[in-house]
This record gives sequence, structure tokens and C-alpha cells, in this order.
Amino acid sequence: MRWLSLFLLIWLLVGCQGAGLPARSPGPASETLRQRGVLRVGVRQDVPQFAYLEPATNAWDGFEVALGREIAADLFGDPSRVELVRVTATQRLPFLRDGSADVVIAQLRPEAAAEVAVSGPYFRSGVGVLVPARSAATTFEEVGSGPFCVGKRTAALDTLRSVRPTATTLLVEALTDCLIALENGQASAAVADLPLLVGLARQAPATRILPTLLTSELFVIGVAPDQPELLAAVNATLARLKSSGRWAALYQQYFAGLLPPADPPA
Repeated sequence: MRWLSLFLLIWLLVGCQGAGLPARSPGPASETLRQRGVLRVGVRQDVPQFAYLEPATNAWDGFEVALGREIAADLFGDPSRVELVRVTATQRLPFLRDGSADVVIAQLRPEAAAEVAVSGPYFRSGVGVLVPARSAATTFEEVGSGPFCVGKRTAALDTLRSVRPTATTLLVEALTDCLIALENGQASAAVADLPLLVGLARQAPATRILPTLLTSELFVIGVAPDQPELLAAVNATLARLKSSGRWAALYQQYFAGLLPPADPPA
């Protein structure tokens, strides 16, 4: 009876250790990935704090880069087993379809599910507002009618005109021009997608991003459409990061002092 009890205890321990791992049954796509031993992750190289290549060190860093390494750690037991593939906004979906990348972590929206597989959300974004640190405004309403510095022909401009039709605008070709406008008082605030505002706030510590977004959208991870096992593994990693507090730690690491505290998106 004691031998039977010991056997059952060992069986339970082994089963519990494997319970947190994504199920990966043998299949053509997953077998190719396992044989290669490296996860190809498509990321941007020009979005500070999200995914960027440091010119001084030629080293990759950012929240989205860290997510890719977490997925590799769960797949292979080693976070360094990633090949980071540079993608532009227009290359994100084609790279998944033609096999240039296994996953793309580059601010994809859920609508990408029409063309590729997508994970659950990993970040909540939207159109935000940046003000000088000296500003007394704590909400968009308190900024008043502007002037608002905003990029020409952008979704942020459309959003601003929708929520504040009477707003005065200062239109710029390069969003970095908004920093000059904020500094010299030509503009009361800058309006842009949140990742772009994070980049501006990183350049100009005398600014701050207001806590309320004008729109709300989710970022998801794109996965090659022929790899359902990889999609399951990606979702398992996201679930682990959110439940263990690791997501919160990464958020703090990359966005502390730039963005208000946030919970993982459900």
C-alpha cells in the first residue's frame, strides 16, 4: 500500500509540473519550430519602450521584445532563443503569411484576425494626450480648446475633430515638432497614438501623458495562420505573465514615469 501511495504522489507531482505548459502535439509546423530551436519574432525597431534598437549598443530592448523572449522561454526553456526580425507597419502581416516570422509583436489590432491568427490582448492603447509638465490639466477636458498639436492626415487628427469639433489645431508633418510647440507655448497639448506619445515623453521629461485616452484599442500578437499549437503556446505565455505578476513587472520596467499604472488587459 505504501508503494502505491508513493507512486500516486510521484504521478501527481509530475502532472502538476507539466500543467502550466502549453500542449504541443506533434505537427508539421510545431515540429519545424522545435527542430529550428529558435522563435522568429517580428518587431519594430523604432518605437521606444515598446521595441527599439539602441544605436549606442546595437541591442534590442522594449516591452514587446521582452514578450517575445518570454514566449521563447516557455517554448524552449531559454529566453535567448529568439531571432528578432525587423518589420515595418506594412510588413507585419506579409511576414507572417510568408514565414519570415513565426510571431509578430508590433502593435497589431484584433482586426488582423481576418488574415492571420491572433492572440489575446497584451496591451491597451489608444489616442492619448501629452501636456507640458507645468500644465495644471489632469484630464482632456481641462486642456480646453487647445491649441492641440497633431500630425497631419492622422487617425489622431480625426479623433480630435470627432471629440472636440471646435478645437484649435496646430498641424505638423513630424510629431517631434510638437515638443517645440509645447515648450514655447504654441500648443497646450499634443494628440497622437499612445506609443508615439511615449516616445515623445521619453525625449522630453518636462512633459507628461494624461491618464485618460480619447479612444481605446487592444494590441494582440500575430501568429502564422498554419501554427495553431504556437498560438496556444503564445496565449499560455500571456496568461502566465498576467497571473504571475510578470506582466506588471515588465510594464513597470518600461513605462514607469511615462504612463500611469495599468492592469493587464483581459
